[in-house]
Amino acid sequence: MKSTGAIIASTCIATALVVGLYYQQKIDLYKVRLRETLDHIHDLQHEIDPTHSKFTHGDHANHETEMNKHAHGMLDISETDWQPSVDVDMKKDAVSGWNVQILTTDFTFSPENASAEHVVGEGHAHIYVNGKKIARFYGDWFHLPAQPPGEHVLRVTLNTNNHQSLLRDGKPVEVEQVFTEE
Repeated sequence: MKSTGAIIASTCIATALVVGLYYQQKIDLYKVRLRETLDHIHDLQHEIDPTHSKFTHGDHANHETEMNKHAHGMLDISETDWQPSVDVDMKKDAVSGWNVQILTTDFTFSPENASAEHVVGEGHAHIYVNGKKIARFYGDWFHLPAQPPGEHVLRVTLNTNNHQSLLRDGKPVEVEQVFTEE
């Protein structure tokens, strides 16, 4: 039979572990929210100045190795023979949301080379709704879930395999489509 002291000690240790796990989950959640906020701020900076790059003023989160991997920069293609373009065709889904086709010229979606070295003509798309990045896509079709009622802006940007945003004449290679959710 355990002594009262041993039972109390075991209970204290178990409580400390539970409390520690609880706070670790909170810390992890705050880290995720911080990353999302910093990405959103960076996206807003691109809207103000498309030539903005994390490399021009240092990484937002030097202490976060994961964040450092995502400081992608820009690739100016203005003076090259490679001149990709992007457009979208949105169709209301019969059940909910939108079916969106990403239409590109001189550009190939390349999921097998994601995060690898840049190869001219290859890459992926970033999808934004109302300025917030919602996904990375490696194909020409995706389903956009229903949005709250009102007017919204879908923005699709083209990016290299190694995640650089493509720039032409100081502007991102992108398309914006305004749509209204009933």
